[in-house]
Amino acid sequence: MRVVDAYKVTSGKPVNFYAMDEGWYRRWSAGAGTVAVVAQRPASSSVRLRQMLKPGAYYLLLALAGGAGEATSVAAVFYLEYG
Repeated sequence: MRVVDAYKVTSGKPVNFYAMDEGWYRRWSAGAGTVAVVAQRPASSSVRLRQMLKPGAYYLLLALAGGAGEATSVAAVFYLEYG
């Protein structure tokens, strides 16, 4: 299985993209400073990604680069591809 995604910032600042498994997402959401990710694209305004994944649950995160600030709009498409 692979996750296929594409996104583009349509207004505002670039975003950080992270894909992580369920265990690492729990650590990240609890405030862990360092986590292992399956894929990441820091401070990106436009990305296309095709990432192979092992079976399991995954979280795809888009976060403002540099923290909170001005409003940002993102157009995104994410899907799983089997085969």
